Amino acid sequence: MSTNEHECICPGLRPHILLLVVLPLLCSTLPTLGQVIITENMYNPAGADDYLEYIEVYNLGEPVFLTRFSISDGTGTDLLIRPPGHFYSKLKTGEYGLILDSGYWDNGGGIYDEFIPADAVLMTVNDDALGSGGLSNSISETVSLIDQDAITVSERTYLLGAQDGHSEECIQLTGDESNDNWAFSVAGGTPGDHNSVGWPNDLAVSLDEITLEYEEDLESFHIYYEAEVENVETEDSSPRTVEYWLSNAQADLDILLGSGEILPLQPGEVIDVPWDSQVLFPDGDYLATINLSPPDDSAENDSVRSSITFYRPRKNDLALSISEITAEYDNDNDHHDLFFDIAVENVEADTSSPRTLEYRLSNTETHLDTLLGSYDILALPPGSIIDVPWLSSLFVPDGEYVASANLSPADDDAESDTVRSNLTFYTPPDLEEPWFEFSEVMTHPPDYPLASEWIELRVTHPEPFDPSGWGVQDLAGTIARFPDLLSPIVQPDSLIVLTENLDVLNWPGMREDQVIIPENWPILNNDGDQLFLVTPDNRIYGETVIIPEAEKGYSLLYYNDENYPELEGWYPTQYEPYATPGRENWVVYPPNDFSIDNVSTGIQWNIVPGDGDTDSAFVEIFTRSEGWFYMDQIPWRAVAELGSEIITMNTQPFTPSPFPGELVKSVATAHFRDFPYPGQWIVRAELLVDDADLSNNSIVAILTVPYGEIDDPRTSSVEVYPNPFSPDGDGYEDRTVFTFSYPASEIIVTIRLFDSVGRSLGILARDLHLAGDAAWEWNGRRGLSNGQFLPLGLYAYLIDIRSADDSQSWRVKGALACAGGR
Repeated sequence: MSTNEHECICPGLRPHILLLVVLPLLCSTLPTLGQVIITENMYNPAGADDYLEYIEVYNLGEPVFLTRFSISDGTGTDLLIRPPGHFYSKLKTGEYGLILDSGYWDNGGGIYDEFIPADAVLMTVNDDALGSGGLSNSISETVSLIDQDAITVSERTYLLGAQDGHSEECIQLTGDESNDNWAFSVAGGTPGDHNSVGWPNDLAVSLDEITLEYEEDLESFHIYYEAEVENVETEDSSPRTVEYWLSNAQADLDILLGSGEILPLQPGEVIDVPWDSQVLFPDGDYLATINLSPPDDSAENDSVRSSITFYRPRKNDLALSISEITAEYDNDNDHHDLFFDIAVENVEADTSSPRTLEYRLSNTETHLDTLLGSYDILALPPGSIIDVPWLSSLFVPDGEYVASANLSPADDDAESDTVRSNLTFYTPPDLEEPWFEFSEVMTHPPDYPLASEWIELRVTHPEPFDPSGWGVQDLAGTIARFPDLLSPIVQPDSLIVLTENLDVLNWPGMREDQVIIPENWPILNNDGDQLFLVTPDNRIYGETVIIPEAEKGYSLLYYNDENYPELEGWYPTQYEPYATPGRENWVVYPPNDFSIDNVSTGIQWNIVPGDGDTDSAFVEIFTRSEGWFYMDQIPWRAVAELGSEIITMNTQPFTPSPFPGELVKSVATAHFRDFPYPGQWIVRAELLVDDADLSNNSIVAILTVPYGEIDDPRTSSVEVYPNPFSPDGDGYEDRTVFTFSYPASEIIVTIRLFDSVGRSLGILARDLHLAGDAAWEWNGRRGLSNGQFLPLGLYAYLIDIRSADDSQSWRVKGALACAGGR
């Protein structure tokens, strides 16, 4: 047979094309099957509408976890979660997934239960309905499936017009996304099962033999396909096409060798579908495939495959052997060193032909296959052996690799032309850097469904990293080793939980992506244990952690604050639910430090005109805990002062928050009838607790009671104006004036100034003699202890006044505001 012919011999097979000599660059590609697709939309169910809506998906690619996906109807997006009582979210290749309305289990009456296959992966949404209030049956909406990287992997704008209880279904799962590939279901929906409108499973292909012969005179290969096609249905089959493919992933080759048309076959009829082709391809491993097109609803019967090797025989003149292949991490230069030491021997009786020795590195998970370098080997005498070393410095991720050396071109003994070694590239962690710290442990768990031990770790490393291989060891020597994870990267300051099973997910707020089930689990001792971290290369990291005895159902929380080293240690939880796996720890023994964060004052006017007795002044304080704080009630007081008048305002103890930094507001009041006169009252609010830091337990504010609102029995006064003033030298309000009006011919005045927390700043005037009605001007600096101009701020003044004959005396307190100094 010539090289530009093919032979097709079968009763029901009609050839489509004639195959010429095939070159690697002349190739057609098969459709890429590598994603999760939407295959059915039930937007118009019978009965209780929203509760019976569902979306069906199908996995054409690698296994995925659906809990990392979300679904959208264009106006609302819902996260996919596992339904109650379901703990499996992994969708394998060729499996159906079913996304049901969250109300189906309580309100759907189980209408779909008998139709859903046992192997369908059930999911629901974290909302009351699919999308924004359910799928519309009056407006065509676009349903989108979104993966964990926020990438839309499949979407479908469904057609309106489905009858009640009927869905819209995809006809060919590997077909295009046009409306021609969708139809309304034949009899209701098919939740989680083969669609009712798909191709019938009318034909099945089976492989007898695929053989390959090398024709030396033509320097080409002859490939023979021997297969059968059978109609496995009870009716005549529809016309189909059989296709013959050849592919090589390494060479990126995927070519259609030819095809033939299969005419309708009677039920049970079987025909032979042979094919042969003459091809010119490079040596290598290939995949020969026979496909039926278009596919029907049983894809596994529509295709058969067989691996074949193209190999041109050569003289076996050289053989390789490994002296050494090693990989080491160069910590100084932050790379991996790969060293080959290969021996090459001429095993023939004649001088060898020139060859090339190639050094390669591959990793199947990352699809890495790289040529590191090559060495030309000249002709070798019979029996001679040479060493051919090679060193490469590599910046590659840690992982499992295959290092290989091979002779090119190959000879007729391929086994002696290639040597391989499995290597692990591993960067040992720097023990001087932070990686993990123990945060919380449950050594004595409660009863089911929370009956699992667990250890919570905080990631302290500043950069994301792969924790695979790390472990936790107990006193008995058992190491709970991190497995190779599906998504192995952990983030800085995140919390991860090691546990023996998935019972830990029943704790409030616990997420599945935080859970790691190690390869071994140590039985933690209820009466105390010792734990320490182990690196992937089995070195001890950090110090041994001694866990005290725990009460059943209570976790132990680790407290470590560099400001309070004396309190470092493990403490039992104090509030329900008595454990916080995967969440920030709370309710540990605190370094009691509560502070007043802010203060405001004001007047609460009576809403009933004329009833002055209920008019009142108030002081609001805003407090916060500087650390974990555990007290039922916090007593406090507020005192208002003006001159010699002192009034204790009405306060009530308040309940603090146990969470650090959370503000709590408290209010003190005093009725106007308690105030003898209006003015600027100095109010000091103070927490009555003996905590770790007393300096932040009080605060000072000014409460202004306006003149004219209550009677003033006095005939003496001090006024300060302007207030505020600004001694900044700009000629405007650079000075303030104290104006005195007292019932005495001569008065003696001493003026003191304080900051907002009560510290003395100096004596502005001492024993100053003035007339009873007089004014005294201050420049903003005279009398201050530091000799500087008064800076921006709020201050308090205290004025002692007495008559010259010592028959009367007064004390006046007030506020002075400085709007800016020099």
